[in-house]
Amino acid sequence: MTMMQIEDNSFQGSLYEVAKSNDVEALTRFPLQIINNEVTPGGNSLLHIAARFGSKGVARWLAQQLPHLIVQKNYIGDTALHSAAKAGKVETTEVLLQFCTNPAACSTDSVTDLLRMKNLEGNTALNEAVIHYNFASNNVGMEINYRAVIQSMVFADPKLAYIANSEGKSPLYLAIETTNLKILQCLLEYPLPTAGDHPQLPEGKSPVHAAIEKKKLDMLKGMLDKRPELINSTNEKGQKALHCAASVGNLKAIDFLLQNYPKGIYERDNEGLYPLHVACESGYVKAFNRLFCQWPDTSEFLNEKCQNILHVAARNGKDYMVRCIVKDKKFWPELVNAKDNEGNTPLHLAAMHGHSLVVGTLLLTRKCDSQILNKAGLTAYEVAKERAGDQVDSRRQMHDGQSNEQKNEQGNEQTNVQHQIVSSKDTKPPDSVGSMMTLSILYLLHLFKISCAARRQEMKIKRAHKEDIKNRIDALLIVATVIASIAFQAAVQMPSYENNKSESSNGNLVPAPAPATTPTPPRFSLHGWFMRFITDKLDLTYLQLFTLFDTLAMNLSIFAAITLCWVELVDVNFSAFFVWKASILVGGALYATCNAFGFAMLIGIRGLGSTYVTVMIIVEAAFIIVLTVFTTPLFIPFGLKYLFVRGLYVVFFIGYFIVHRLLDCCLYCLWGI
Repeated sequence: MTMMQIEDNSFQGSLYEVAKSNDVEALTRFPLQIINNEVTPGGNSLLHIAARFGSKGVARWLAQQLPHLIVQKNYIGDTALHSAAKAGKVETTEVLLQFCTNPAACSTDSVTDLLRMKNLEGNTALNEAVIHYNFASNNVGMEINYRAVIQSMVFADPKLAYIANSEGKSPLYLAIETTNLKILQCLLEYPLPTAGDHPQLPEGKSPVHAAIEKKKLDMLKGMLDKRPELINSTNEKGQKALHCAASVGNLKAIDFLLQNYPKGIYERDNEGLYPLHVACESGYVKAFNRLFCQWPDTSEFLNEKCQNILHVAARNGKDYMVRCIVKDKKFWPELVNAKDNEGNTPLHLAAMHGHSLVVGTLLLTRKCDSQILNKAGLTAYEVAKERAGDQVDSRRQMHDGQSNEQKNEQGNEQTNVQHQIVSSKDTKPPDSVGSMMTLSILYLLHLFKISCAARRQEMKIKRAHKEDIKNRIDALLIVATVIASIAFQAAVQMPSYENNKSESSNGNLVPAPAPATTPTPPRFSLHGWFMRFITDKLDLTYLQLFTLFDTLAMNLSIFAAITLCWVELVDVNFSAFFVWKASILVGGALYATCNAFGFAMLIGIRGLGSTYVTVMIIVEAAFIIVLTVFTTPLFIPFGLKYLFVRGLYVVFFIGYFIVHRLLDCCLYCLWGI
């Protein structure tokens, strides 16, 4: 290190300490050029240091001698005023603001320009003061200093509280977000200058919405009392205060807004939604009832798609809200079959989005017509059927790869043209379970309404998909091979009846008595002879049944494997038939294997006690019943398996619907929800 570098480092260290310790006399001993060029590793000038540590005298002298330092920024975009605001230094903040009022002494045009300068995060000095106030919440002295800093800046520029940072948060929003009422009062202490007929509103996120979402009614009242024009502030969706209160179910805010700003119930957001629509969309029934009392004729409230409140609730799957609407006979007959711009009824929208509970609720109403056609000529059942079909097609396209890209594009173009009217822009794909449950319920209703000829036409066996057949062949071959291996191993290790009988006579069934000291002559026991006879007969029966089912499993699995091998040689039109036959054989082999295992188990555990044997018989019988249920679909042809699956969804939905209703009743009885 050279002597010049040592001197430079000593200059930097001494100047930093001078600025920090507020030693003006020591500072004047240094040349102005050195003071002007002095910068810390973070890009801070000596004025930044003086402002940060509250060195009022040094800050005043630097502002007089080097006024351009007032607007100089460090590496994160902070001016000296930012540094003073972050540290809560009142005196240096006032010094900087005083010098900006003198255009001849300051390089900025006005104090407003300095106050509105932003750092790299988009924060003004006021933003930084509000943010750092929360870090000093446990220090009373620092809280007072920060409030004084905030008041001095708001006094110089009252509109500074409306300027948002890069996150869209203004000082007003930050104060409400941190639920700090004292800071909010400081920000609203001085009135805004008049700016014509148009009200001045905060930039970015609305502080009114923040107060409603935080459920801070006192902050909302205080803010609207000082600045009534803030009631017109909107969020990114164009929603005003009453929309926000309805979306979060804030009943106190709704009552306050209806009392003081009753016109809000007739205002619409960017999507044309009234507060009533928003309450239905969110599912808050109590909020809906408060708003409904203001205008009982709900058929007047239509969004830009001509959708009423029942449309909105059904589209968003709010089952409890739908029930509350349809049970009120004052207005539901006009809403339940109403159409929107695309001709969709609430039932269409619920089916389109896969909301099975809403579909069930609407169908339980007497006047709900499930045969109404929309502008695409589709009923609710047909809409649900096509949405479920779109999901199946999308999954198949993922497996087909890129070889069928052109075919898929042509099919997609035809589908898009056909359903351009059906699907709205904001339609989201429903979940698979909800979509299939919805389709199953509507399909049951559809079966009751179609003619016998149409019913037979729909139940015709459909040609199976080539990829489905290939996957099914692979799975069946694996299962058949495994069953054949198991059956062969069981036959090899099967004990003979004579060995089994000798083991039984040696005392496996009844434990042998302890050896006696004096030999006793053998005695004949009729009961013991009878038990051995019954045991031998049962063992023989179990062994015969085990042999029968093991033989069936072996031969059925081999026959199924041979059948599947023949599938590749026959015409493709017969492939589905042979695969179905192989499915029956594999299902029978599985069933026989399970029964063979059960009888082998009974032979092996005969000496473990009657209670244990009974329990194992019950368990095995239960599993055989379950196996029967799950094996049944293997015997169903390809075209009919969809009916079976829909039947399962119907059963599941009925149970789900009943449980959901019971839970709602319990919640209503306990908490009135």
